[in-house]
Amino acid sequence: MGDVTQIGPRPDVIFVCNCGCSTWRLLQDGAIECAACDNRSTTTGSWYTVQPEAKEFGGEPFVDIQGNGSVEFARSRLQRMATDPDLSLILLARGKGTIHMWSSAETKKQVKWTLRRFKEAADLLKKRMR
Repeated sequence: MGDVTQIGPRPDVIFVCNCGCSTWRLLQDGAIECAACDNRSTTTGSWYTVQPEAKEFGGEPFVDIQGNGSVEFARSRLQRMATDPDLSLILLARGKGTIHMWSSAETKKQVKWTLRRFKEAADLLKKRMR
């Protein structure tokens, strides 16, 4: 048997689809499928090291977990995510039209980053409606 000794901690990596999504569905036949674009190929994407200084992936991976349409699941998941110390933006919209937002953006660069996140969120919504 070969030596499988690992030197130092192995970095966590995730596979990110070319569309930028890091969420994959595991299908009954054992295949995987991107949750955003339905890609079934593990050659159209790249491994992303989950570290702030990582350079393997040219953007920030996103996840869009729907919870099978369960509002309770979504609320519970978002409540847990809202406690993340790296949180930079929160947007809530109520059915009656009121909007509540918080952002840590203070510089022009941070505001531009925040506006890009809004655009990406709008694009996710558009993809979901197709």
